Amino acid sequence: APSDLAARVEDPLVLWDRRGLLRAALAEGLARYPSPDLQWIEDRIWVWTHYIAGKVARGEILEATDGLAYLRSRVLGPLALQGAGARPNGLRRVERLVPEAAAAIASAVPRPDGPDCLRALRDTLALYARLRDAAPGPLERREAAEREARAWLEEIAAAWQRAGPH
Repeated sequence: APSDLAARVEDPLVLWDRRGLLRAALAEGLARYPSPDLQWIEDRIWVWTHYIAGKVARGEILEATDGLAYLRSRVLGPLALQGAGARPNGLRRVERLVPEAAAAIASAVPRPDGPDCLRALRDTLALYARLRDAAPGPLERREAAEREARAWLEEIAAAWQRAGPH
């Protein structure tokens, strides 16, 4: 509908517009690909960390690998691409556009076992912290949540070293 065209990610090619309604609707806004919302991510990353570590603690390794994939495609990739001035579209073209970040993101791909999922989660958080600290704009860091989530992660890692999943 013409009313849906003001907010869009790219400009379409109008082939036929008898009354000029589409062109008028397109003139009401600019095409803009949405940027990652760093505050939204910061407000949630520590909950996601707790969730993924908990999955590992229960031996739900495939669930943990799925959570890590989410963080790569919705957090690491978009922040790395945005930092390079590219369209922050998941992991699309990250190897070509931001090869140094692509190598770090690749290290966050775990083997399907508990200890490696925990290692990948640590790598994910290290890269997130670098990308977060390099991002422009104001950010309210959730330091207490970060401390608690990291402590939980280390508690799970220690439990795996002692006895495996529980």
